[in-house]
Amino acid sequence: MRFLQGARDGRLRLLGWGRSLWPLYFMTRREDEAAARLLAMVPSSQSWMADLGCGRGSAPARLRYEPCLGVDRSRRMVRASRYGEVGWALCADLAALPLRAHHFGLLLVIGVAEYWRDPEPLLREAARLLTREGHLLLTVSPAGWHARFRRLLGSPVYYHEDEILADLFTKYHIQVKARLNTPTQHLYLLSPNATAGSNNPAV
Repeated sequence: MRFLQGARDGRLRLLGWGRSLWPLYFMTRREDEAAARLLAMVPSSQSWMADLGCGRGSAPARLRYEPCLGVDRSRRMVRASRYGEVGWALCADLAALPLRAHHFGLLLVIGVAEYWRDPEPLLREAARLLTREGHLLLTVSPAGWHARFRRLLGSPVYYHEDEILADLFTKYHIQVKARLNTPTQHLYLLSPNATAGSNNPAV
């Protein structure tokens, strides 16, 4: 298990290095700009923010002023992240987080869903953690050469169809407030459906 985790960490470091090179650098910049446009729609709050599957820390998290908890299943990545430096880091399974429900005003789930064969546990947990007025920034990877490149590095990449995601959004009573697409990333800004009330199965 430790070997597999170390191999995953190595692939993530290699991918991070590759994204700093042309043309991946420009694609990454477009992704970050799209995320910034969506986050500009989210008002600042006093609630906590969480960066789920944070790795070393997602770039959009730097745009916000709320206190942020970094969460990753890799203890090594958590320790190396900027959250680990200030003590706001947690190593845990994203499908079963030891965190209080309705505690976070903003969740970032960036570059995570494509590594899940079934994204439902991830979305169920995100819906549970959001406050009633909270927001979730979710990204998914479309099919393309960039995904094939990641597979060459040994990373399993899964594509999630719009219809499947829409069904999950409905099931867990979260609605799409805005969406932006780049060639390498589809970005959703989501929020709880206020009319769902106590029928939310994630509660």
